[in-house]
Amino acid sequence: MISFRPPHVLRSADAFNAANSAFADEDYDEALEQFNLAIELGMDTADVHVKRAATYIKLDKFPEALQDANCAIGIDNKCANAYMRKGAACYELEEFETAKAAFCQGLEISTAGTAAHKKFSSWVAKCEEKIDDDDDDDDD
Repeated sequence: MISFRPPHVLRSADAFNAANSAFADEDYDEALEQFNLAIELGMDTADVHVKRAATYIKLDKFPEALQDANCAIGIDNKCANAYMRKGAACYELEEFETAKAAFCQGLEISTAGTAAHKKFSSWVAKCEEKIDDDDDDDDD
């Protein structure tokens, strides 16, 4: 049995695949263009927003990364990678409390003992260190 997919689904999937290839090749401008195209063509999934957020982070476009991470969380609030991207974007924006909250949410939904769980734990500790440093600065 042959399955039929509407043309826009094929085009969005093609753009998504091209974006992933460009990202792997470290061509972040091309990856961004292709992720944008995939979304314009109707691919509105948590995965595409998470991956575009990662691309924005590579391009030092942290507000845009945060927006995409929040969009991904709105689509799938159990997507651990969305919390990782949100936390990373907030950290770079020096919003350490918000970053910590995102990393803590990711920690809650990731499986204990996995690399992702350890990564979330590490980021929580980095945020706590920055928060403590900021508190020390306020005391002066």
